[in-house]
Amino acid sequence: MDSGIEFANNGILDSLTGAPAQSVFMTQLRQAISRTDRSGEKLCILTFKFNDGKNATENLDLTKSTSALISISQILNTSLRGGDFFTRMSQLGFWVCLHGGSSFYF
Repeated sequence: MDSGIEFANNGILDSLTGAPAQSVFMTQLRQAISRTDRSGEKLCILTFKFNDGKNATENLDLTKSTSALISISQILNTSLRGGDFFTRMSQLGFWVCLHGGSSFYF
């Protein structure tokens, strides 16, 4: 589904949200996996997709969706603990890598 929402990056940052690009996330993930292999620490990958309440056959409100994606990125950027990281992995979705055990409470 083409939502019409911008989804591009320069290899470093997502052009819409300023989130790190997927290539940066994957590099950080490889490094985190290497560290956890040595330390025994756990990693958790959280994936989520923005949903503006419409079903797949309805058009997204581009202004609302774009604003929400930018806000989500800003919240993640300022809220994640040191060592945790994220990317915008699809037009409407994010991946977040969290360090820690298997139990997280949101």
